[in-house]
Amino acid sequence: MAENFVITTTKSAAEQTKAQKAFYTHLKKIDKLKAELVLAQETISYFAKKKGELLIPAEQALADMRANWLRLLFRWRDNPALSLDLVQTITQTIVQEGYELINVFNYNDLIPMYDECAAVDYETEAADAEAAQKQNLKEMLESMGIEVEGEVSEENIFEHIATAQEKLKELTEAEAERKANRKKTAKQQKKAEEMAVQKAIETKSVREIYMKLAKEFHPDTEPEETERLRKTEVMQRITGAYEANDLPGLLRLQLEYEQISLDKLDELADTKLVAYNNVLKGQIKQLEQEKQTCAMQLTMQNPELPPYMQFTQPSIVDSYMKKQVREMQATKRQIE
Repeated sequence: MAENFVITTTKSAAEQTKAQKAFYTHLKKIDKLKAELVLAQETISYFAKKKGELLIPAEQALADMRANWLRLLFRWRDNPALSLDLVQTITQTIVQEGYELINVFNYNDLIPMYDECAAVDYETEAADAEAAQKQNLKEMLESMGIEVEGEVSEENIFEHIATAQEKLKELTEAEAERKANRKKTAKQQKKAEEMAVQKAIETKSVREIYMKLAKEFHPDTEPEETERLRKTEVMQRITGAYEANDLPGLLRLQLEYEQISLDKLDELADTKLVAYNNVLKGQIKQLEQEKQTCAMQLTMQNPELPPYMQFTQPSIVDSYMKKQVREMQATKRQIE
């Protein structure tokens, strides 16, 4: 597979130009970010899987026992032999434990017990808590510089983020257009022309690699059925890399199919490498944003997670799950 082709240099650091050093540094960073992103995505899926296998059943078993315990306490609360202090302790326990059991685990039969023991009925308390949560989510988005319109909830928070990203893109494009249309000084005009030329070189550079690969592997030019199927698969990879503006992916495909060698990469002119480097910097920025989105996704989907926990790999998930299950089993033994 193309991913196994590591793009390296045959030159020592002293022999490399500034553009070559930047090129290989960017490639290494992209490989690192891609690996981290894949691991982050796998960890999110793994967390959900292990949560379903271990955490949720353990939580449910403990919740069943806690609910039975509260039912017993509520009946015991009416015992005339109990001291006032003990009755107050039982009442506080029913309120504190009962709210979570109703709100999280849907033990709605505990609501009458809760209402009798609490200063504020469950329906009012839940409405206040929901309003506070929505306000906290809104403030969190605003602290990230995201302007919020309408109500924010766990269900629609990613829609707000996507809308904000789209608006930011529109504003950036509008600002770029405004600057482009504004009357420029001779110096600004020259810089704009240079940037336009550079952008054209960048686009052309990536397209040149794509066209060279496409020319060799386009299946429509292949009469033999087996070879046409093989070329179709290769062409799908080529097109996917090109549409994603994945320069390292295209270069790896060139290496894999011997259209270029590492020696040839080392011989590329600095003007070509500057164009490559700009494309690579854009890809680095995109991968970093995707990593941040992954981290946010796990936090949003599991608000109970402690903020200091960094689930960067499955082994950390395993350690966390085992610890949580042990703690719940210990609590269950205490109640028993």
